[in-house]
Amino acid sequence: MGGVTAEHERRPGKWRFGAIVAAVILALLAFIVYSEYVGSECGWPGCGPVDVPVILNAYAIQSGVKTYCTVANEGVPQTAVCDLVVSGTNSGAIVLNMTSQHGGSLVQFGNYTSDDLYIHFISTPPCTYPSGPLLNIGGCRVNENGTTFTFNYTVPQSFVLSGRHVSFTITVTKMCCWP
Repeated sequence: MGGVTAEHERRPGKWRFGAIVAAVILALLAFIVYSEYVGSECGWPGCGPVDVPVILNAYAIQSGVKTYCTVANEGVPQTAVCDLVVSGTNSGAIVLNMTSQHGGSLVQFGNYTSDDLYIHFISTPPCTYPSGPLLNIGGCRVNENGTTFTFNYTVPQSFVLSGRHVSFTITVTKMCCWP
């Protein structure tokens, strides 16, 4: 058969076995590296303390006036609530100063207003979700030495109820196990 000996016919089986063993070893190494990453994010046993994002403070800036917001760090998700009086054509920003205990955390944000028909967030961090945490948009890194996030909003001129009380809520959800 074209000069192929029985010994040459056995060699491909050895190469195939070697390739399978190498693939299994690489998959095992990848799993170990991923497990270490997930363990540091999610607190698997033996992986050290879990990193915890914390809202240090939050404030709103509207028409040059700075108003501090109420922060709730207990429970999930963490929240910052800013109660403001708005009028048509107002614009402003909600600013969150955060830190991460025990390392960098990945978080996602939710942003809501008590009058979302008129008041719109026009610029937010890229990890902001519209209604609930989404695994496909990733997270924003919160550094141990502090990170600031800004949520800009606007009130259209058609908002005719001048001097209306509106609550702005920013939620912070820790993204566990997803880069």
